[in-house]
Amino acid sequence: MVPFSCQLRKNLKQKSKLIVGEDMKEFWEENQ
Repeated sequence: MVPFSCQLRKNLKQKSKLIVGEDMKEFWEENQ
């Protein structure tokens, strides 16, 4: 079983990656 804090950190990393991905998508669409 993964310690709770490790799991939380992993989830946050994945979430921030998703958020950054969305921002980049908008950025590219605006700058084409």
